[in-house]
Amino acid sequence: LEPSQGILRYVIDRTWEVAGIRLAPGCITYAVYWSDRPYNVYWWVGVQGESLGFYFNIADSVELTRGVFAWRDLALDVLVRVDGSAEVLDEAEIPPDLPQDLRVYIEAARDRILAAALAAGFRRSDILVDPVVLSEAASPGASRITLEVIREIPWRYGLQTVIGLSTVSFGLPFRRAVSP
Repeated sequence: LEPSQGILRYVIDRTWEVAGIRLAPGCITYAVYWSDRPYNVYWWVGVQGESLGFYFNIADSVELTRGVFAWRDLALDVLVRVDGSAEVLDEAEIPPDLPQDLRVYIEAARDRILAAALAAGFRRSDILVDPVVLSEAASPGASRITLEVIREIPWRYGLQTVIGLSTVSFGLPFRRAVSP
């Protein structure tokens, strides 16, 4: 622990899968937290010592003390894989009524991470945005918002999207007819 930085080491105790990366028991997460950066980063290391990827968590309100590592998770994450590809995760989780100053903060943090990835040699075509799809039954109008998001991302940012749409029908009557 240093004044503006803290590092935690965590040995994974059960299988996790994050955007296609499998984290098996015995893998290690090195979590780096900063009080002066708009993100935390988790470096995932496999059981053989190989790098599995870097998971950037957009955050603010970071508190680092000997007894407490706390932060406010701002929903948006950026996954950078070892093959050089990057994926923006959970962009659709950002509520439409989010205060403008917080939206600007989140977008600036995302852009900072992506700019660093591009400067490190990543290609724009290596970066995928994976918006979260909300259930139409739980959030009426969610499907319209999802369509707007996947239409806007390539236009606004020049990035590709990848999305799993089956969640949109969760909770709907006759779901099997919509999403077999």
